[in-house]
Amino acid sequence: MLHTIDHLAILKTHIIFLHLLLVLSLLKIFNCLLLLLVSGSCFSITVSKDTLNQAIWQDASIFIDASRQTTIEDVIDPIKTPFRPMIKGDLNPGVSGNKYWLKFPIRTDFDDPHHWIMHAEVSYLDYMNVYLVSDGEVVHRYINSDQDSFAQRSLDYRLLNTTHFHPANTQYTAYVETGMLKADTLSLNIRISDVVKFERFSKREQMILGMFFGACLTLMLISALLGWILRSNIYVIYSGYLLTNAFLWGFLNGYVFQFLFPQFGPFINHSYHIVYFAFAIMAIQFSRSYLETKNLSPTLDKILKWIQIVFTIGIIIRLFGIYAFPTYLSFIAILSLCFLPVVGYFCFIKGATYAKWYIVAWVIYAITLFLSALAALSNTIEWGMKPLLAAQFASLLESFLLALALIEKVKQLNSEISIVTQDSMRDELTQLVNRRFLNNKITQIFKHLRHDESLSLILIDADFFKQINDQYGHTVGDKVLIHLADTIREMTRPQDVVARYGGEEFVMILRTFDQESVKTIAERLRHHVKTKPYKDEQYEITLSVSLGVCPIEGRDLTQAIQYADIALYHAKSIGRDTACIYIPETHKVDVIASTL
Repeated sequence: MLHTIDHLAILKTHIIFLHLLLVLSLLKIFNCLLLLLVSGSCFSITVSKDTLNQAIWQDASIFIDASRQTTIEDVIDPIKTPFRPMIKGDLNPGVSGNKYWLKFPIRTDFDDPHHWIMHAEVSYLDYMNVYLVSDGEVVHRYINSDQDSFAQRSLDYRLLNTTHFHPANTQYTAYVETGMLKADTLSLNIRISDVVKFERFSKREQMILGMFFGACLTLMLISALLGWILRSNIYVIYSGYLLTNAFLWGFLNGYVFQFLFPQFGPFINHSYHIVYFAFAIMAIQFSRSYLETKNLSPTLDKILKWIQIVFTIGIIIRLFGIYAFPTYLSFIAILSLCFLPVVGYFCFIKGATYAKWYIVAWVIYAITLFLSALAALSNTIEWGMKPLLAAQFASLLESFLLALALIEKVKQLNSEISIVTQDSMRDELTQLVNRRFLNNKITQIFKHLRHDESLSLILIDADFFKQINDQYGHTVGDKVLIHLADTIREMTRPQDVVARYGGEEFVMILRTFDQESVKTIAERLRHHVKTKPYKDEQYEITLSVSLGVCPIEGRDLTQAIQYADIALYHAKSIGRDTACIYIPETHKVDVIASTL
């Protein structure tokens, strides 16, 4: 019996021991969870020679300070500052004036010391202070602000950055203090890299972005040159739009600060929204000029003009130091450009058929601008700054497409001018070329004349045409002229030119090798007209013509027409239905004998 009691006691002891183990395990698990809540991760960021642009958020915890009063001494205390694990939705807080603290452990790769760089993702972050803490003490402080000159940055790089030489076998807890001095958009996507690897990366990045700005500058200079040569405002406006577009991306990339104004950090910091406004104003101005909205839709043009005025007021307000209202208005300015494809399509259906490339260009740019604005203003899109990069290179594609759109417009304009010019050189009634065409064409005809060829002119006049008008009316008279023009055209060779000279007079310019050929053509034409009377349902009218022929000497068309007119007058004076030729050498007129 005693033996049995001993076994029961041992069993109870084991059960109590197992309960103690279970409690200890639960306490251990709770301790890990508490550590996870405090530190944000059970892992640490390990920097090695292969580390490049590693995002820290997955290994970081975050504390949002709405009061903006906390210091590094405050956040070291886990009781005063309750950090929580950072999630991807924290990367883009939208428009915010809060101070953000990011916390994460960081160490080097085993026994290998490393020189690393930590940098922001966007150029418009106001400050990014880095503190390295060991055993509850701040051992390194790096204060970075875009209010400072560019020369004060740790590394000669376009974005705020901190470099640190990390000893081997050393682990720190890193605290990043970041945010905006006034409410604005920001990104908390801080990245870390090995310095050597990052410098190689930054050189490639600078080459790519340099090619982007080089292409923008080249396109802008070509456009400005064309505007100066052609005296065309549209090219000047397009060049101005390209300039504001380049400045927009120069600001967003940090290159305007780095290369143009490295000593003027506060100036750059306060100019972002002004550049947004200027870009929107120039985009709308180019659209108004290119689409000719003033002619196609005066109401639409007034709306666009008033939008430009509102954005100009936004610039003025911002220059007076007011921040909040212009900030939101500048984002509205950028988003308003998403409606330009609609404006283009409206003008297209109104008659601006050359606007196809314009619509395509702005559809591409508008989509990427909308997505980048959405990503910057909210955490709806978890793409980080990828939409912004997409918008930047979409802007280059859009610039080239707008150049194509300008070419398309110029081609259509030239086509319309050509049609108008052709119409102005063609007789509306007979569809023959007119006197203006002859005056312009004669030089070209002489240029293509062979050495053994000569030019002659035949002046043709319809006999008794006034009587036809009086007897049958002007409507029939017009039809008779059309019939006569067609008859003359039938006798015209491909190398000859026939024109209506005025009234019932016509002119033929012939390329021949001798005067006998000219006489033969003139006589055949006279006979052909007489054998082809005008006929319609009511009338049949026999026609005849008188002809004055003269060689064109010294390329003087006016003199040749005067001599041909003398020959024509002689043909009419001897009875009409006759062809006569003026001989310049003797200043005499001979009747061309019929050979038919």
